[in-house]
Formats: sequence, C-alpha cells, structure tokens
Amino acid sequence: MKEYEQAITKLNRSLEYKKDFLNTYLELGFANTKLKRNEEAIAQFKKAMEIDPKAIFRITASLKCTATISRIATRPWNGIARPSG
Repeated sequence: MKEYEQAITKLNRSLEYKKDFLNTYLELGFANTKLKRNEEAIAQFKKAMEIDPKAIFRITASLKCTATISRIATRPWNGIARPSG
C-alpha cells in the first residue's frame, strides 16, 4: 500500500502545476479507492467529472474491472487448477 501513498503524494504535487488535468484526478481517485479512502476517492472522481462529464465512463469501467478481478482472485477453485499470474 506504500506505493499508493507515494503515488498520491506525487499526483498531488503535480496538481500544483496543472490543476485541471483529468488523468491526475482519475488516478487520485483510483489510488484512494485502493486504500479504502472512499470519501477522498469520491471527491477526486467528482472533480474529474467537472473537468469532463464523460469521465464517468472511465471511472465505472475501471471500477467494474477491479471488482471483477477481485472476485476472480478470491473465488474457490474446487480442485480446478487455479490460473497463475
């Protein structure tokens, strides 16, 4: 989780130079999601949608993908060879 903390620090620093960069707010939202800082993540995603309302599609697609991967990773495989990687 330390890498997400470092990413948040660097992303926040980048906002000092360009306050309206969509990808920065998206990445901040995703990093905060990984750290289970939901209120912060929501605030970052809202800011991203203020910059570009279509950002909602990127947010939902990424979060759905993350949720699917999490479910697959924790699913019991009942004797079936579990995929490696």
